[in-house]
Amino acid sequence: MRRVLAAVAAVFVAMMSAVLIATPAHAHHTTVTGSVACGTGGAWVITWRVENWDGAGTATVTGSSRVVVPTGTTIGNGAAKTFTETVTSAATISLGVDARWSNGATASNSGRVLASAFPTDCAPPDVEVTAAEPSVVDPTCAADGRLVVPADTAGLRYTQSPAGSGPGTYTVTATAKPGHILVGTRSWTLTVRPQLSGRECLTEVTPVAPSVQVIEGCGTYGSVTLPQTVGVRYELVEGDGREGAWKVVATALPGYVLTDGLVAVWSGDLGERTECPVVVTPVAPSATLVSACETPGSLSLAETEGIAYELVAGDGLSGLWEVVATALPGFVLAEDAVASWSGDLGAFKECGVLGEEEEAPGDDQETGGDKPKPAADVKGIQEERETVLPNTGASAALALTGGLSLLLLAAGTLLLRRRPTGLG
Repeated sequence: MRRVLAAVAAVFVAMMSAVLIATPAHAHHTTVTGSVACGTGGAWVITWRVENWDGAGTATVTGSSRVVVPTGTTIGNGAAKTFTETVTSAATISLGVDARWSNGATASNSGRVLASAFPTDCAPPDVEVTAAEPSVVDPTCAADGRLVVPADTAGLRYTQSPAGSGPGTYTVTATAKPGHILVGTRSWTLTVRPQLSGRECLTEVTPVAPSVQVIEGCGTYGSVTLPQTVGVRYELVEGDGREGAWKVVATALPGYVLTDGLVAVWSGDLGERTECPVVVTPVAPSATLVSACETPGSLSLAETEGIAYELVAGDGLSGLWEVVATALPGFVLAEDAVASWSGDLGAFKECGVLGEEEEAPGDDQETGGDKPKPAADVKGIQEERETVLPNTGASAALALTGGLSLLLLAAGTLLLRRRPTGLG
């Protein structure tokens, strides 16, 4: 009731103000009056009434101090039009209207609404509120999913269709309570999934290939290193993981499943392991040169494990010689080792009749007489004679005589060989 009385009082005051202010200066005029009432959200609504004087014909608005009355508005003879605007401040507000009539007459009239006319018991402005979004709890292998709707607040109320929170599709709507204005999203559609089963209850895991190192040199092994992945079992099903062919199979542990299937397989070849050869160093042969007549030289070859020594030139008794060393299977010569040797043992010499060294003359050598026999031949003749002669007392004398004869013969031969060539 108070609001009604306040509104009537405001209208009365406005009308009286208009009567006092809008008294026409001449016959053509408009009457401008205003009233104010409560609006929404803490604002007020002013209603302006512009009335044309009766008897002057149609009036056309040619200007207005407030945009609420558009220029060009026409008002019939004796008629009135109303215009409304919303304001947020309680203050004295004036409206001026310029009009022109068909006979060319013009007039400017105004009206106002006093600040005291604004009601003070209007409802407070609405409070803006934003709704929280509903959500869904994902299902597990042990339970269904679940709809979660926010609790009502002082300014919001939530409703859903259908009721419940289990598997299904729901529409949730938020509504502002009186005195509040909802801004933002106010309706959602959500789907709740049922309990998981089968493959959905398994955790997907991705196996990783094993780390492989192939054999790269003698005396070494390769390797197959199995990775460690949660939910995956790796097994070397072929080979020993050190050499040769290998195969690794990965399978999922209980509660897990491989991303790309039931098993994953890798295979390859690490290569063949070989022993490294033993490094050996050859030893030079020992050479003994010819040092006396009828005495040959000699070569003594070393005995070294893993090495074969071979005389590839000469006879190892006299003259030039060469020895080469080679590694036996499973062995290798040292990089800086000497593997061949050579030399000269010297010329072989025969002994003369008196045991002196002499070299047998060539076919074109002049001896000046019969070619003497080497000492070895003389010795052979002597041994032959001793064998033929009987073992008696005379035999000793004969042997002595024969021995002297041989000595004389040898001495004569020596004299002949040493005879100066210049004598005739």
